[in-house]
Amino acid sequence: MQRVLIASGVALAAFFSLRGDLPAADAVDQVLWGYVDANGKVVIPTIYEHADEFKEGRARVRKNRKYGFVDKHGVAVVQPEYDIAESFCEGLAAVASGDRRGFIDPSGAVVVPLRFDAARSFRGGRAAVNQEGKWGFIDKTGKLTVHPRFRQAYSFQQGLAAVKDDRKWGFIDPTGRVVIAPQFDDAHGFSDGLAAVRVGSKWGYVDVTGKFVVPCRWTSARPFENGIASVELYGKYGLIDRNGAIVVEPRFEAILSFREGLAPVEHKGKWGFVNAHGALAIKRRFDYAGEFSGGRAAVKIGGKYGFVDPLGKFVIKPQFAQAQHFSEGLAAVGQSVANVQIPFAVTLDEIGVALIGRVARAQCAKGHEFLVVAIARVPKGKMIPSGDMSRTVIGANGARYEPVGFGGPPHPAWVEPFHMLGLSINGDVTNDNPGPALLVYFYVVPKGLKGWSLATENGPPMPLRTLPQPNGFGHLNILGLKGNGSTKLGTPRAGQNWHIAL
Repeated sequence: MQRVLIASGVALAAFFSLRGDLPAADAVDQVLWGYVDANGKVVIPTIYEHADEFKEGRARVRKNRKYGFVDKHGVAVVQPEYDIAESFCEGLAAVASGDRRGFIDPSGAVVVPLRFDAARSFRGGRAAVNQEGKWGFIDKTGKLTVHPRFRQAYSFQQGLAAVKDDRKWGFIDPTGRVVIAPQFDDAHGFSDGLAAVRVGSKWGYVDVTGKFVVPCRWTSARPFENGIASVELYGKYGLIDRNGAIVVEPRFEAILSFREGLAPVEHKGKWGFVNAHGALAIKRRFDYAGEFSGGRAAVKIGGKYGFVDPLGKFVIKPQFAQAQHFSEGLAAVGQSVANVQIPFAVTLDEIGVALIGRVARAQCAKGHEFLVVAIARVPKGKMIPSGDMSRTVIGANGARYEPVGFGGPPHPAWVEPFHMLGLSINGDVTNDNPGPALLVYFYVVPKGLKGWSLATENGPPMPLRTLPQPNGFGHLNILGLKGNGSTKLGTPRAGQNWHIAL
């Protein structure tokens, strides 16, 4: 009998056999996200399925296909529980559970109940919301300030919001008064006092009165930033100023926004940077380049992402599978999960059986390690209760951690069933196959954290030690990974024998 477990958090695949045969593990490749500081030091471990830039001290992260928010210490201030979430803006974040949208504050408290069909971020104290197919606007108390009557609506920018009636786009003020009559086939928000609008198939720019400042002649147009905008003409990109004068002739395959005096450009498959005069400031040698932020720009070379300074010098060497730009001093980065075959022995003193298996696991981020915890021991004749056992551990610093892989999809199994005996055909402890069994979970945590406890639903956290339970189940102590007889926690290496002992 053999179990194949794949943990989504760190692509951990474990193989168990009562006969002692050791099948080869299938590789599970994915990218896990965390955060680095300006020196490239990992300050929040790469344990998330996705991570976004920090805004207002919070960053949106995804784990087990749910969204939550972390602070700059990596503490999950809003647990991953939402199906959709937007970044914080003006103190609130739009979130969704199922098909209902609302808003939360930085602590996770629901400020505007989840009652809308769709919602955009707050700008200028107003947020666009959709009810029964029509868009309107609310204030931060959730009160409707503009009754839903538009077919489409974007957030307010510089005091005006682009809205669409049954046919055309125009602009309204926060009271809902039409300032620029619907007349455009498409429209973007205002930036630097101008808004990109489309008439027919061509784009131009209007001011806050609706007067055209840049005629419609471009195939596409991006918002102005610091007096410069990126425009496209038949597949080639260049730059213009607020008067429509060409700063950089459309000759690039791609050009992004100007940030901190430089804009990334692509030509003949390679990326570099140009200055405001259109001169090449950083040679085109990258496979991709992002905009500058905080004196750093993410670039890709040789299949890896690193960060360069405004002179094009690497300040963080290429080492990441993915990277985003810096925001509030941190940058989200993704690391590929590299699977390593590690044989290990599992000794279950409580049950009296030793089994051999293999683990394919990801390397922990620098400064972090695996924490292995036996959440529950299932006595003989008992079944594992469904849904009533906490799996959240808490460090002495108050940081909360969830098991890597817990939650099922996108991978087909949970990490939980280290059920060594009493296995049914699908590995569960059931009426037909009762315990003894053991539930073991893996966590990725910063090295050196002490004072671990187990969260409870209604009571205070329980220290991780043997705790008799009225229902006959026991929460066990931390299981230390012991390499070749060592008692220290560490990072396993291929070929080592590792023992998990109670």
